[in-house]
Amino acid sequence: MLCGVCGKRMGVRYYQSEGRRVPWYYCALGPVRRAAEKCQAIPGASVDEGVEQARVEVMSPWRWRSRWPCTTRSNQRFDQADRLRKEQVERAGTKPKRARRRYLRVDPDNRLVADALEADWNDKLRALTAAQDDYERRRSHDAAVLGPEQRERIAALATDFPAIWSATGTSTGTGSACSGSSSRTSTLVKGQEAIAVHVRFRGGGTRSVSLPRPLPAWKSWLTPAETVAQVDTLLAQHTEADVATI
Repeated sequence: MLCGVCGKRMGVRYYQSEGRRVPWYYCALGPVRRAAEKCQAIPGASVDEGVEQARVEVMSPWRWRSRWPCTTRSNQRFDQADRLRKEQVERAGTKPKRARRRYLRVDPDNRLVADALEADWNDKLRALTAAQDDYERRRSHDAAVLGPEQRERIAALATDFPAIWSATGTSTGTGSACSGSSSRTSTLVKGQEAIAVHVRFRGGGTRSVSLPRPLPAWKSWLTPAETVAQVDTLLAQHTEADVATI
């Protein structure tokens, strides 16, 4: 967060509100360097929501473009792994053939050499069987991990980035990973009626969001004027206890 008054990096403090940590952004270095009063201090809850809103607005239009490279790279990795394992099985398949030819060419009267070549042939056959079983097992596992149903689910998630971002199970770190840490800096300007949040993204794009200024704490504790007026009207014909009940 950068201060929109002096351009310096803002500090952040946290306080507890309703069981969660809420940030508070303040400019600490600007007043020192300019020998003036503090630039600005801004409650961070609404600011963070504004930055998230800007991220979602920027990411959503790219959902169709980012959908297919993600699934394509996944498919390519699975296909590459399957090809390497298949090559291992093919290499293992050539060894029993060579061992068989060596065994058939040996002199039958030389039983010691024949027995050794037969044992080597059997070892190569067992290794081939193990390689084939391993290939089939891994191929079945890969198909279960990224089968047609799973690929459709990935594609559906890629087209609904706002839902992922706002999900209750999505942490701040996970959200940043989803967006690729897209936002670089944000400049805050606190006006009389609103807070302007100017977000700059790594690709060079910008997005500005205007947020209403939060009410001061004492104003948020005030009883609404409509309720006060209703109480005044009821007191003309009811006791205080009756008015409280009503």
